[in-house]
Amino acid sequence: MKILFFTDSHVRKTAPKNRLDNYYESIMTKLNEVIEYANNNDVDYIIHGGDLFDRPDVSVATVSEVAQIFMKSAVPIYVVSGNHDIYGYNQDTLNRTMLGLLINLNILKLIPENGLVLSKDGIDLC
Repeated sequence: MKILFFTDSHVRKTAPKNRLDNYYESIMTKLNEVIEYANNNDVDYIIHGGDLFDRPDVSVATVSEVAQIFMKSAVPIYVVSGNHDIYGYNQDTLNRTMLGLLINLNILKLIPENGLVLSKDGIDLC
């Protein structure tokens, strides 16, 4: 079973203070590379470890671009919400966030609080 794990993407339109490159372009390129790698290397599952977005209310245009990238994935993409993805460290706010939107549209799958079992060829991973 192959699992591709990545985390802390902090997608946002504006560049962090100390970044000299075009941050948004760079992060979108990286997200595309993740999906391309998974699709070309027999990856079974993709897991994002949190903080996909830098804030819970990124623009619709930004979410649309991220969604278009993730919809190219041939395998399920599982996520946990990071503190930047929700309001006030409150998991109950997830449905009001852009990460929540991607989950509700079934583009991403939320890893439940009680965990997740991934299976392949009779092998289960918890």
